[in-house]
Amino acid sequence: MSVGFIWSLKVVNDNLIFAATEKGLYKYNGTDWTLTTLSGMDVHSIAIGTTGSTTRIFAATWGNGVYTSTDFGATWLHSVDGCYNLLAMNTIEAVSAEKAYVTSFGGGVFVTINGGVSWSKVNLGYSFALTVATSGNNVYVGTYGDGLYMSSNSGTNWNKVTTLSAPFIYSLVVDNSGFVYASSWTSGVSVSKDNGATWTSLGMGGFGVSSIFVNPSTQDVFVGTKEGEVFFSRSGGTTDVNENSLIPTEF
Repeated sequence: MSVGFIWSLKVVNDNLIFAATEKGLYKYNGTDWTLTTLSGMDVHSIAIGTTGSTTRIFAATWGNGVYTSTDFGATWLHSVDGCYNLLAMNTIEAVSAEKAYVTSFGGGVFVTINGGVSWSKVNLGYSFALTVATSGNNVYVGTYGDGLYMSSNSGTNWNKVTTLSAPFIYSLVVDNSGFVYASSWTSGVSVSKDNGATWTSLGMGGFGVSSIFVNPSTQDVFVGTKEGEVFFSRSGGTTDVNENSLIPTEF
């Protein structure tokens, strides 16, 4: 691809993968990577939503708003209505082919209910949003400097989550069980098993965790750090290691 930054990947199947890069959106067809017609701009996040027979790709860019495609990247519609198209977009989450949320650095969170034709700003109350995840009517937004916010009615009303002490939330994931995972550079990885009411630390504090992936089949948790390292924890296994000055005599 001859790019320096790959911000986001979406795997549709073995023969169709999308990669968001600083030079545009690339598509893998099982053999080669090719640049789609969404080129020449910094694409930061991709989401794919499906409603019936319609599959829509949402691509959030840094400084050029959101683009959408219903033909797997052959043509694109530039979403500008209500989306403040010059804002720096961070993460986009598709609920369906019609509904999606996008976070921005400086504008907060926006939502579309018509496939990206128009967008509305949600009343989050904080402008620097980094990441978003959804589960049913619950919407979770991680911010840069003000922790985690949650809405239980699809973004109409918001509450700041005080049970998670982490001002910088870089990644959020909701797994098949409805568990919510959050990452922080300082606090590591935390999980909530009750829709965000309470949180349990899984360790990795101080490692600069910036991304999370949960295997949907095994619930193994993989994390990426700001140093370019990848760690994983098997479900029910070891989640943290404390340093000990004693010399071990056996494993």
